[in-house]
Amino acid sequence: MDIFRFELGEIDDSGDQQLLRGFGLPGEEFAKAPRIMPHGLASRPPKGSHGIGIAVNGRRDEVVVLGLEQPGSRPKNLPDGGTTLYDASGNKLELSSAGGNLDTGAQPFAMKSGQFTIEATEIVLKVGDTVIRLRDGRIDLGAMTAPNRVLTEGGPSSTVYAVL
Repeated sequence: MDIFRFELGEIDDSGDQQLLRGFGLPGEEFAKAPRIMPHGLASRPPKGSHGIGIAVNGRRDEVVVLGLEQPGSRPKNLPDGGTTLYDASGNKLELSSAGGNLDTGAQPFAMKSGQFTIEATEIVLKVGDTVIRLRDGRIDLGAMTAPNRVLTEGGPSSTVYAVL
């Protein structure tokens, strides 16, 4: 078996398996090398990404590619046991023993679901200076300094508070 560094040129992502055009040793080019990926994760690395090329049975005309990572895009200094799902634009989903974080920069994030359930002890939504805080038995609207009960048709609410 012959193992070497593979540099991605372009991807044909139209079929059941990604087929890559890329480069190995100086002057060596591969066309239609299949990329081996795990089940449940799909990605399309950018041009110039590096991975491992394996010439099956030592034959350079039977190359498969593993991995592929763009130098400079990988998040660094993750905590022990931490995982980050990321893309070439800097969007990332971080998971660790300290919790999680979804960072899409200033880009919108959309979820499509017939039902969406969150189970938490507290949820805080912030949009600019506007804050909505949901916690067991209480909803706070606006800044949390001296909130007042919201007046409803049945009288003051015992669960909804707002800043006037």
